[in-house]
Amino acid sequence: MTTTKKISVMETIFNDLCQHSLLESPDWHKTVLKSREQLHAEGNQVPLDWEEAKQQIRNTTMCQGSYRKSPMGKR
Repeated sequence: MTTTKKISVMETIFNDLCQHSLLESPDWHKTVLKSREQLHAEGNQVPLDWEEAKQQIRNTTMCQGSYRKSPMGKR
């Protein structure tokens, strides 16, 4: 399957889940978001440039071609 087709399938699945799912985000998501909002409100968190943010994501995921453990310790 081509990369374009894979992304298309993932988007279809994601859209379906968003429209038909009753799942809620886990409590730890809310905790992380509140913490980040507080850091931002206090001026202790500077937003990253988009290119730098993408590079950090690549450095902590499989996008570089090698397996790396996710920041949350689960895959």
